[in-house]
Amino acid sequence: MALNPLTQTQSRLWGLRDRGLNLSQIGRMLGISRQSVSKTLMQADRAVKQGLMDAARSYKISLYRINPEKGIASGFSKALNSPVLVTYSPEHGVNVWYKHAGLCKGCDQEAECRETILAEAKRLGVPTQDIVEPGGDAESCPPAKLSERLFEIVFPKGMD
Repeated sequence: MALNPLTQTQSRLWGLRDRGLNLSQIGRMLGISRQSVSKTLMQADRAVKQGLMDAARSYKISLYRINPEKGIASGFSKALNSPVLVTYSPEHGVNVWYKHAGLCKGCDQEAECRETILAEAKRLGVPTQDIVEPGGDAESCPPAKLSERLFEIVFPKGMD
C-alpha cells in the first residue's frame, strides 16, 4: 500500500489539476465552487509538500528543490552518495528514487518499479520514448536505466 498524505477528496482534486484542468473546470465538473477547489488544493499542496519532506527526512535525504503542485522533489543522499527524486501521485503515493546502477534483472520488484517509473514519466509529461534508449523497448529496459534518464530530463545537470 502506497503512502498517500491526502484525503480522498484532496487526492481527486489534486489528480484532476495534475492532468491539466484548471480550478474552474474542476469546480464545474464536481459541482463545487472555484473557491472550494482552491482551498482544498492549497491544503492538498501543503500535505503533499509535508509528505515529500517527511519521506526525505525518514531516508536522510537533503532536499534541494520541492514542487508540491507537481508532486516532485530533488535531493541527495550522503549515505548512498546518490541523487534522489521523491515523487507523489494519487495512484502511487510517495516514492523515493535513487540514482544507481541497479541490479534490476531478477529483482522481485522489477516490474512494479518499471510500471511506476513509466507512469511517473507520463504524469510529468515526459514521453516514454524519451526515457528509453534509442531502439530500446520500455518493457525490457531495466527500471534503473529508465529512472536515470527520467532524472536527467526532470532535473538536467546544473539544475540542482
